Amino acid sequence: MESITTDHLEHNIQQEDRAARRKILRNRVLAFITDLSIVGLLSKLTVISYIHFVELFLFYLYSDKQSAIRGRIWESESIVFSVMLIGYFLASYYTTDGQSIGKLIFNLKIRSKKHGQLSLSEAALRPVAYAFMLSLFPIVMLLPFITKSAKGIPDWFSKTEVVDINNMPPMQLDLFDLHTNTNLNKEENNVVPLRTTAVTAIGDDGPSQKDDQQNAA
Repeated sequence: MESITTDHLEHNIQQEDRAARRKILRNRVLAFITDLSIVGLLSKLTVISYIHFVELFLFYLYSDKQSAIRGRIWESESIVFSVMLIGYFLASYYTTDGQSIGKLIFNLKIRSKKHGQLSLSEAALRPVAYAFMLSLFPIVMLLPFITKSAKGIPDWFSKTEVVDINNMPPMQLDLFDLHTNTNLNKEENNVVPLRTTAVTAIGDDGPSQKDDQQNAA
């Protein structure tokens, strides 16, 4: 009877875990589409504004030269998009503690596996991985749907994870760091009594010498 109950509980836990992973994956896709739409809009506006700048301030050029300049600007749109992508996600993740506009809408957050809060390097490595995959191997973006851990290249590359704000798992403490901090605290506690004892001993010697001189007199 107990084994049946245990199996039933494990089955329920596994089902809840799968449902939570599916929810996070769905929200990750929607958040990423939202962020990509924002980046695409910003990059498009940047290119269009630069074309208008060329037409306004380089009006003295022949039309064929203006057309050539406009063509080169449109050809460089992918570069502008990549730069905007990295800048957008880096600024969002680092200044808002792991949230972009898309992740804010869908209650998601990027968290460091080491210390929770993102460092500058961790916040930069994720968008670099985004730009690399989108430009070379877009199909790799589907890895979280295939792997058992629901992790993708940006997660492994930056050593970060995506969590649901409404159901954030607790941080796992690093046992090595915990052991090191414990030893340091023990050493500090041992040093203080030694200094106190040394001061007390000096203080005790002083009065004893004065007493000896008074007795001798």
